Amino acid sequence: MLELLNNGGLLDTGDQDWKSVKKKSKNHPDINIRRFLMKIHGIDVMEIYGLSHIAGLEILSETGTDLSKWETEKHFVSWLNLCPNNKISGGKLISSQIMSKKPNPASMAFRNAANSVQRGNHWLGDYFRRMKSKGDNKYAIVATAHKMATIYYKMVRYKKSVPAGGS
Repeated sequence: MLELLNNGGLLDTGDQDWKSVKKKSKNHPDINIRRFLMKIHGIDVMEIYGLSHIAGLEILSETGTDLSKWETEKHFVSWLNLCPNNKISGGKLISSQIMSKKPNPASMAFRNAANSVQRGNHWLGDYFRRMKSKGDNKYAIVATAHKMATIYYKMVRYKKSVPAGGS
């Protein structure tokens, strides 16, 4: 098995062509997850700011490689329960809380990634802080996770790179 991973260039031998921000923990896999995900998806999904290696693997395991199951990114985000549940009566908004169903692991991975960008010097961090000024922390996490999930969907489905200044 190790020979197969090493022949494919997935075994992490220390020669990294990308900067590692965090020190690896003892539970971190011995393969180069970035290269592994790039080989599976055909595009580098780790370009999404705030997405960790483990989150990338969790999202892959929950959604798979074929995102054509969902017609649009709105269907995908709704499946992840990262969209508002607007209750409108008489043309007025009564409430817009998130539906109280249990989030799946992919949804939790996007929420954790969104929570990690709040102090970052990146346009997603700016977006998080802007949403936090409109609502509370939970509102900002869900709004940023919604944006990250939309970017992930467009990257994997249409093989497009991450937008430089926001989408």
